[in-house]
Amino acid sequence: QMIVTMSKLRPSKLDERLDIRGTGDELDRLSLTFNRLLDRIGSYLKERRDSLANAAHELRTPLAAIRSSIEVALASGRTVEEYEELLGEIIEEASSLELLVNQLLLLSETEAERLRVHKEYVRLDELIDRAMDMFGGVAEYREIQLVCPALPRVAVDGNCQHLRQVVYNLIDNSLKFTPAGGQVRVYLVVEGEPPSTVRFAVEDTGWGIPADELPHVFDRFFKGRKKRPGSAEVRGTGLGLSICHAVVVAHEGTIEAESEPDKRTCFTVRLPVMPLRVDNADDDGHHVDLQRTL
Repeated sequence: QMIVTMSKLRPSKLDERLDIRGTGDELDRLSLTFNRLLDRIGSYLKERRDSLANAAHELRTPLAAIRSSIEVALASGRTVEEYEELLGEIIEEASSLELLVNQLLLLSETEAERLRVHKEYVRLDELIDRAMDMFGGVAEYREIQLVCPALPRVAVDGNCQHLRQVVYNLIDNSLKFTPAGGQVRVYLVVEGEPPSTVRFAVEDTGWGIPADELPHVFDRFFKGRKKRPGSAEVRGTGLGLSICHAVVVAHEGTIEAESEPDKRTCFTVRLPVMPLRVDNADDDGHHVDLQRTL
C-alpha cells in the first residue's frame, strides 16, 4: 500500500498521504516520516508558485507603465519638454525593474548557497558609520532624528556587499515608516565574554507593525499595510526584508523583529564575530567612540 500510494505522487499532485495504522511500529514511523516530507515539499512548491506569481505581478506594473509612456510619446507630435518628461518617467520605471531583477537574482543566490563563499574580513562598525553619513541627509529632509551611540570596533567574516545591503535596508525601512518628528536609533553591541556575537539593531518610533503581520515580515513580496491616514503611500517590492533574512542566515546569524503598533519597531541582527586585525586599528591602537546624532 505504501509503494502504491508513493507511486501516484506527482509534483502537481501531492495531496495524498500514507495511512497511519496506529501500531507505532517501524512501518508507521516510516509512514509518518514520508508524510512530513510530503508536507514540506508541498509547502516549498506552494512558496515557489506564489513567488513566481508575485514576481510576474511586480514586473508587469512597471512594464505596463513603460509601454503606455512610449505609446503616448508616439501618438502625436510633442514639445521637447514633453518628450523629456516622458523619457524621465520611462527611466524611473526602468530603474524599478532593475531593482526588482537585482533583488530576485540575490535571492536566487541565497537559495543556491552562493553567499557562503567569497567571505572576507568586514568591519561592521565602518559599514554602519558610512550608512549614517549616507542616510543623514534623508533623515534631515524628513525631519527625523537619526541617532547612533558609540560604535565599538568589531569585525565579522562575511560578504561586505551583502552585509552593507542588510544595514542599508534596515535603516532605510525605519526612515520610511517613521513620521516627521520621530527618531531612528542604530545600535551596535558586542556580546559574550570573550566576544562571540555582535548585535546590530535598528529601532524607530514609527507606525509599528500589526501583530497579525509581524510573523510575515520576512516573507517574499509581503508588503502589509503600507499606507496610513494622512500619509503618502510607501512604494516597495516587498523583497527587502526577505533579502536581509536570507543574507543573515547565510552568514550563520539570526534576525528578528519586534513591534508595538503606533509606538516602536525594532529589527535585531546577531552575527558571529571574528578577531580584529591589528593593522586596521587606529594609530594608537584604539578607536575613538563618538556619539552620532543627525
